[in-house]
Amino acid sequence: WSGDAHVAIALADEHVGWESMKKSKTAAIRTCEWLDVCVRESKANDIPLWGVVLGGEFKDVRAECSKKVAERDEDLAGYVLGGFYAGETPSKRSELIECVIEHLPAQKPRYLPGVTTLEDIIDNIERGVDVFDA
Repeated sequence: WSGDAHVAIALADEHVGWESMKKSKTAAIRTCEWLDVCVRESKANDIPLWGVVLGGEFKDVRAECSKKVAERDEDLAGYVLGGFYAGETPSKRSELIECVIEHLPAQKPRYLPGVTTLEDIIDNIERGVDVFDA
């Protein structure tokens, strides 16, 4: 938490690939627990913080994680939709992104890392995603 950071992304327990519901749920819970620590540190160091939403291929896990991260909205500068572009089908990805966006405040930016095509960028702008990288 030192240096010349202009923004920080909270720690996330991003596991390899799309695993079991148990693993995805554990990772989402751990990510939310770490978010509380990151919020304290970002406040102490006056660095804007973005919260991360995970949940693997499980809509209910992603929805729950989205809600829990959004509960900290006053402490966050934006939201990261984590764990995508890891082998899921485009239709599954679309379904899950829409689920996540539904639970995040519209007034803060939403960041989707890993986007590789112009079509995906356009589709996700229409869903409510604001920031991309590849």
